[in-house]
Amino acid sequence: MTTKKERADLGELPAELESSRTKLELLALETGPESWPKGEGLVKAPQIGVLAGLLIQKLHPELREDRMAYLWREKLTKAGRIDLGKPKKAGALLRLLAGVDFVVTLNWSAWQELTPRQRLALLDHELEHCTTDQQSGAPRVRHHDLEEFTSVVERWGAWTPDLAEFKAALEQLDIFEPAGVGETG
Repeated sequence: MTTKKERADLGELPAELESSRTKLELLALETGPESWPKGEGLVKAPQIGVLAGLLIQKLHPELREDRMAYLWREKLTKAGRIDLGKPKKAGALLRLLAGVDFVVTLNWSAWQELTPRQRLALLDHELEHCTTDQQSGAPRVRHHDLEEFTSVVERWGAWTPDLAEFKAALEQLDIFEPAGVGETG
């Protein structure tokens, strides 16, 4: 368990988060429950709510009025793959009884293996899924901007408009390090 004096090395942060660096350095070290409650598949994750609150204030202001719940699932898999997180729009019954619009479930086992920077990126990713329908005002889950198999891109390149747009954005931003930099042996 970490002490509050320890801080995470978050590296370069999005500009919007720099003013909250100290808080994020402390919060990103949170690892979840001390031990997993026997027989429980899910537990509340209030510490994630605090971290998400900072990300919502700085990166997702459109979610400020939404009511969010955060849960840990000991292990989360989908079709044999490790799933790091899962956002869900709360159904009418849950909205009425629990007063939440979205439930974000995080894979507790995988969280333990992530760096503090990866934890922030994961939570940012899950919050990006949460949105409101412009016409009805109802909560909804947004799909990824890009979905494709690496092998298809290797064979066909940026063959769809969303792939071409993503490729152009990556080239413009130059956000990935050159091959070989940062790789581990």
